[in-house]
Amino acid sequence: MNMDQPMGVHNSKLIGAYRKADKRFLRLWFAVRHIAWNHGILSGSTGYLSSYALVMMLIVFLQDVTDPPILPRLQQQERGLMEEHEIDGYDCSFDNNQRRYCTFGNKNTTSDCQLLIDFCQFYGYTFNYATQEVNPCLGVIKDRSFDPPPRCEWDLRPKDWSICILDPFVVGWNVAALVVKNIKPVG
Repeated sequence: MNMDQPMGVHNSKLIGAYRKADKRFLRLWFAVRHIAWNHGILSGSTGYLSSYALVMMLIVFLQDVTDPPILPRLQQQERGLMEEHEIDGYDCSFDNNQRRYCTFGNKNTTSDCQLLIDFCQFYGYTFNYATQEVNPCLGVIKDRSFDPPPRCEWDLRPKDWSICILDPFVVGWNVAALVVKNIKPVG
């Protein structure tokens, strides 16, 4: 729930647009969230992944890792197709016309179960946490494009980011910046 937070409301609209683009998204989201909850790693306030960070990982996985892609890159469409929106100086535009994307993922016939396995395999063994970022604005996994900010004004060493999951609208904001290092593997 967002009250008097236009950026949060708009983030929810973006996630809702992805949810409507392919029916597998919501089922996968519930499964991934359930696994994270059951293993005690779904809690942004205690040094683990927030629900928001986890959903960004899923969206980009379905855009960039699955082949063919299951979700479109709604923020990377032609300007004339996107709903122009600016909040606090940030470009929050994305294409919200669901009719254009209702069959986008149909070429990928991978089952929900296999996609869940692939998601866990990718983030468990393939994704390089030290050097890569999840970039939902571009809809890609790529080498990190932002360095961590200083720890504080008197300690200018960069913060340690154990994972970099960028916000889709606020350029350079790592939504997983508080995830602590040395999390022991589950299982």
